[in-house]
Amino acid sequence: DKTKDFLLRRMKQSEAPPSYWIRRLAVDFAAPLITESNIAQLFCEAFVRYTPADIEIEPFDHYVPKIFRKLENNNCTLLHRNKVGLCVDYDVDSVALALRLKQESLHVTCFHGDLGQARDVQTLRDSLEKNALGIQVVDLRDDMANTCFDIITAAAALEGQFMWQVGVIGRDVLRRGIIRAMREAKMTVIAQASSKNSREMQFERYAKTLAPELAVYTPWRDKRNLEDFQTLEAKLNFVQKHHFPIDGPQVNSTNQNLAGALYKSAENASGKLRVCQPLDQCPNEPEFVSLTFREGRCVEINNGAVGPLQAMRIANELGRRHGLGVSTIADDGVSKTCEAPGMALLARGLKFIYDETLDKSSLEAFRNYSTHVAKQMAAGNFAEMSTKSAMVAIKFLSANANGTVNLELHKGEAIFLHTNATRAMGSSTSVAIGGADDVFTPGDGTFTDFEW
Repeated sequence: DKTKDFLLRRMKQSEAPPSYWIRRLAVDFAAPLITESNIAQLFCEAFVRYTPADIEIEPFDHYVPKIFRKLENNNCTLLHRNKVGLCVDYDVDSVALALRLKQESLHVTCFHGDLGQARDVQTLRDSLEKNALGIQVVDLRDDMANTCFDIITAAAALEGQFMWQVGVIGRDVLRRGIIRAMREAKMTVIAQASSKNSREMQFERYAKTLAPELAVYTPWRDKRNLEDFQTLEAKLNFVQKHHFPIDGPQVNSTNQNLAGALYKSAENASGKLRVCQPLDQCPNEPEFVSLTFREGRCVEINNGAVGPLQAMRIANELGRRHGLGVSTIADDGVSKTCEAPGMALLARGLKFIYDETLDKSSLEAFRNYSTHVAKQMAAGNFAEMSTKSAMVAIKFLSANANGTVNLELHKGEAIFLHTNATRAMGSSTSVAIGGADDVFTPGDGTFTDFEW
């Protein structure tokens, strides 16, 4: 009845049955032992039928898949006994897959992460529920804001471009948050809906790291799904048959979120920006803003205390109004546009704090770590050990990045005005101000050059 975890049977030597002695001797002499007659028969038949040369060595989990919770991907048979958690978005891949799994009469719960995107989550919820699909919306806005702060502190923009990797940040936060929510909801099998192989593999890697006890279903390696949805048109037709309100491939939420928006320039035929004001529509009058940083993180905007989420919202609005953070880059021959007004504004202010508080050697080390983090993010390795180590080093270097910086915002520019950050010995600004032959080095503003 499984009410006892351990039983101990006491007996005398004369009372011990033969089966006890054979097991005891097998243990004492480390000899393999088969006690089930049917298994012994199969074992003997295998020795007669096969030789070692006929048998190809397979991984251990190939023979005992249940131990490793590994599912075969050629059908949904093994999924019927499990609670399946599916990470969905507004795109056609998500909707088609959710409806397809529901057709199989599986116990499916959809999970959607709120990353601070502007789209209405209620529309997605209503559409899924009309098709008898439950959905759990996971609020990840605070996680998103904290990760944005980490990237700003690391100044991890792509080298040569002030381009922030909005999609990478969103996907990292989404995977961590959704897998955590699926585990809390007692899912036994988890899956994500994107048909891109790289994202499937990255989701599987995150799952094995964060929740190794959960099985991972990779739907776009499933032969049946590949046969049913060979083209994008096939997915769209399937979705439309279920009266799901979707017109075509949508902008993924991980590419348009609290951090900003990232999209292929070709997808924006009109040339209209999705987040920021065009420069010709920005205010003609400049706007002045003060940013206060503590240990490399913004804690006040215009003398008002802010948390990460509130800071990102305010910075996004300020940057959007003045056209900050718009950049274009060619990636594998594809032109991409990034709009990250809030991150650009906060990073610009923090740069002037770093110039004051980091000495020359620390600044050089900081740039090396920052470049490493940016490259790791671009390669999709944000969760790797080397990236985490670099982030820890950056946190240590930014411990003295404290102070307030005043900026002037005007038509895509954030112009430095003043900072009260304590200048480090050997900082880039202190070296530039005073040379070895100077008789007088200006102080902190007690005397102006004119008065002296």
